[in-house]
Amino acid sequence: MIQPIQASKTYLAYLLFAYVFLVSFTRMWYLPLVHAKVQPTELLFVAIVVLALTHYGTHFVSPKKIVVPFALYLFINLIAALWAQQLGAILEAIGRVYLILMFFVFARFLQEGKNTLVHLMNYWTKGAILLALITLIGYILALLGWTNECVRIYENYPYFGTVIRAAGLTGGSGMLVVVLMLPMLWSWYQFRYNKKSLFEPILFGLVLLLTLSKEVVLVVLGMLLIDPLLERWRNWQKAGLLILTTLFFIAGTHWIILPRKPIQDSYLGGMQYTPEKVSLYVGSFQLVETTYLELKRANWLIGWQHPIFGVGPGQFNQALDALKQKNQYARHLPNYDPHFTWGGAWSETGALGLLSLLFLWIVCGKCLLKNRNSPHPAQHVIAVFLLLMLIISTCMDVMNFRQLWLAAAIGLTEGNAKEREPLFFLPNSP
Repeated sequence: MIQPIQASKTYLAYLLFAYVFLVSFTRMWYLPLVHAKVQPTELLFVAIVVLALTHYGTHFVSPKKIVVPFALYLFINLIAALWAQQLGAILEAIGRVYLILMFFVFARFLQEGKNTLVHLMNYWTKGAILLALITLIGYILALLGWTNECVRIYENYPYFGTVIRAAGLTGGSGMLVVVLMLPMLWSWYQFRYNKKSLFEPILFGLVLLLTLSKEVVLVVLGMLLIDPLLERWRNWQKAGLLILTTLFFIAGTHWIILPRKPIQDSYLGGMQYTPEKVSLYVGSFQLVETTYLELKRANWLIGWQHPIFGVGPGQFNQALDALKQKNQYARHLPNYDPHFTWGGAWSETGALGLLSLLFLWIVCGKCLLKNRNSPHPAQHVIAVFLLLMLIISTCMDVMNFRQLWLAAAIGLTEGNAKEREPLFFLPNSP
């Protein structure tokens, strides 16, 4: 007969592995009020929290050394939400409570043993494979004329014209890249070092190319950084590759090269990709700013107007209307989210929120550096993924990504993991 403690541990493990299997599906439905914030993973997490409290009690908050920066970050976000007196801000802050709880539950669970981590990475990859297959089917159907939720059609997309972009059940093409990034890196590592099948990297690579997203450049960078071919490279060579790729990514994200003529007369005139401002003229070409630069200006202005607690978590897009009235934000552009992790912290939670975010990343970064010599392969892959997330934070709001918090839980705990009893109730890792 299974003892109650062992039973709670077993059920908790099943639910956590179901969570990572489903974590790639970030937009299976869109609900009133909470929009896409509540998905199957969140429904599972209700039971996960109950079982985690039953099995671990209050001791699931681990490792202790990072509790302070997490608590500070959460406290500032909650205060900013209450200061804003907006229901949307309060719901956004509650969402961050959930993400931090999820982080600590996984971090505590992963201390059960190194075998647990291997299983976790493989289940995460299996869920991503299912998403990739569904996306590929949806893309083929779109080519045949049946548009669906797995694709997005963009008119006059820079450099490509009107295109069909893969999005999967994630809400957008860029998000699909983020969702598939870690499974792609893990499957590539397994292929290159353990001679596993090439099917997974090919499938992920094909779907990633169909997104036509700039973030694919970073996926390629990540594959290079974990590839055995670069083991012979010196640190300064790897750093050079990292810096050059990052600069190329940022430049490609924030500027578009167009022939030298009025932007309004080009194929991008009136489109949502640019505020129609020129940064530089070079011969017969011009360097046109993208919407990402306009959003960064807006982040600065909104934060400067609300320097202590910002406008409230998740309230940036609501504040853009006031800037449009003052002609400080292009009127033809949609009211986007910050699309800049650090600027969003400044505009939505003020200077205190930005400082707490910096503190959190610095402390977590130091912990990751201490684990850099871990012999476990997942530790290296996770470190590269988190490094890529840091780069992506220049044009995305990465603190809202479940994948970031889950990867951080793996990266910050595996280095202290000790081999304990095997998880007999899980299938052998493929």
